[in-house]
Amino acid sequence: MSHDAPVINEAYRIYVRILRRLHQLEVAGQAQSPEAAELESQLEDAWEPLTSDQRESVAGLGSDLNWIRRGLPPRGTPKEKVQSEDLKAVQRAIQANRPREVLWRLRHCAAAMPQAELARLRGDAWAKLGEHETALLFFEHATRLDPTTGSLASIALDAIGKADPQAR
Repeated sequence: MSHDAPVINEAYRIYVRILRRLHQLEVAGQAQSPEAAELESQLEDAWEPLTSDQRESVAGLGSDLNWIRRGLPPRGTPKEKVQSEDLKAVQRAIQANRPREVLWRLRHCAAAMPQAELARLRGDAWAKLGEHETALLFFEHATRLDPTTGSLASIALDAIGKADPQAR
């Protein structure tokens, strides 16, 4: 796996947009709706033009969105097997401004992290990839998980402004 950011082109943005909308329908209990069925069909068509790196990136996003939707602890390496070096590798990837590597490493050691922090870090990484609407989903989740941390709410508001400049 390359930890470099995938090429963010129109095909990638279309796939991510469809995936986000499907997530929203699933959260709303409308996974069996005609709109969801149409989006599933569009998702299959949107998969074809993606590169292998793009496919790997969006597959990870699908997994991360399922984590939000299900409200379950993240899958991956069991908490007791995550090494301090794994957590340090996340920090090094953050410091090196390698958001795709951050996402990949977070999936490995997610079970060992506070869930609100995990959601915030995922949101930060997606924001750095230019996917502010995707980042917003993770920032909102972080705020739900830890409503007492005021900085999470301000991060979410900033993401709203970047995702939809008209909302300011």
